[in-house]
Amino acid sequence: MKQIYDDIAQKYAEALKSIKRKYTLEETFLDCVGKIEGKNILDVACGEGYYARLLKTRGANKVVGVDISASMLAIARDQEKIKPLGVEYECFNAASLPVLGKFDVVTAAFLLHYSKTKEELSEICKNVCLNLKPGGKFVTLNLNPAQPLQLDKRYDSTIIATGPLREGAVLKVTLYLDSRKICSFDNYHWAKRTYEAALSRAGFDGVNWRDIKVSKEGIEKFGSDFWQDYLRQPGVIVIECNK
Repeated sequence: MKQIYDDIAQKYAEALKSIKRKYTLEETFLDCVGKIEGKNILDVACGEGYYARLLKTRGANKVVGVDISASMLAIARDQEKIKPLGVEYECFNAASLPVLGKFDVVTAAFLLHYSKTKEELSEICKNVCLNLKPGGKFVTLNLNPAQPLQLDKRYDSTIIATGPLREGAVLKVTLYLDSRKICSFDNYHWAKRTYEAALSRAGFDGVNWRDIKVSKEGIEKFGSDFWQDYLRQPGVIVIECNK
């Protein structure tokens, strides 16, 4: 995974202009994170730092972003140089993430579905929990285990199964921008009960699944009809749980 993202870092950063990210994912993510003024946040799998910067501009006291890809982090640090916000970045694999502190919130924009095995999924959940204060919250965007496939590239991505859709199945994710293919990479399919079991073993108390919603700006720009197919079968969902 590290090598893959080192190779596609620039292309992945280009895909940040996606209408889905701007008008659905960002809106839902921030709503689930809630009030963050004065809080310390760890952003796991931060990539090029998009959400880490977003959280800092929304009033977080301290934001630390970690990612497995040095190339992704190089882009994040370049953005920090261009517009200093005080976001810190560290290179770690989430499956072997040490305790970097006791944070109020841990966020992750796409993390758990990169787990190739149930054991790896459990390790990531455990490491996330260890970095949270008692009562802290974990919020992550994730492929929707109930309906992970997405075939309509109008929403700037497709998700297809490379074989039978069973536990651990490889899902090919392709990102687009204005119908132009940007890059592809693999994710893995896990059932809802598998995620919930891993989070429970890690020490989380209850798991909430939050649906994706479209921002007011997205509806005004494209119209509600444009989003109906996406909302009927969104490939992404939010997992939210407390320690």
